[in-house]
Amino acid sequence: MSNREALRQRLRAGLTTLKLELDDPTIEQQLDYVDLLLRWNAAYNLTAVRDAGEMVTRHLLDSLAMWPT
Repeated sequence: MSNREALRQRLRAGLTTLKLELDDPTIEQQLDYVDLLLRWNAAYNLTAVRDAGEMVTRHLLDSLAMWPT
């Protein structure tokens, strides 16, 4: 399993827990955002979170938790 697939599964599991649904293109956009955050975090120290899996949890899912169901 690729790293991106593992992140996709982690995001989908979190969305299920939050009782949210995102379409496949939106999920891919969210994962693209994590890729960009990893890339630019190395150059500009945007966040203390360095692990992509933790970025999914702490940045994506924490933000989506506020989305109305």
